[in-house]
Amino acid sequence: MTQPKDCTSDLIVKNLVSYKSSQKLVLLRDKDDKNILPNDISALVATLFFMNLRLDAGNGAGVPTSHCAFFLWISMIWMMSLSNAHTTIQHNIVSETMLMIF
Repeated sequence: MTQPKDCTSDLIVKNLVSYKSSQKLVLLRDKDDKNILPNDISALVATLFFMNLRLDAGNGAGVPTSHCAFFLWISMIWMMSLSNAHTTIQHNIVSETMLMIF
């Protein structure tokens, strides 16, 4: 088992929420398996997209501030719409978004 040199790097998360990961999930959705619901895979791909957008807004060098604020706001809206997310996580996302915008 290898241990990453920088555990706080967003690069690890960026690799997990990458387009390549989304492609693998879409291929999984297309299989005929009764345990895989296409809507669940689609929601997961959308969540990965918004997580990626959130990271880009927080670390986006060269991205206009108004775009970063919009990215943060829209990703917060998506995360709040997830029905099974724990309220503590939702509160943390809202607090983080407000701090990053203002």
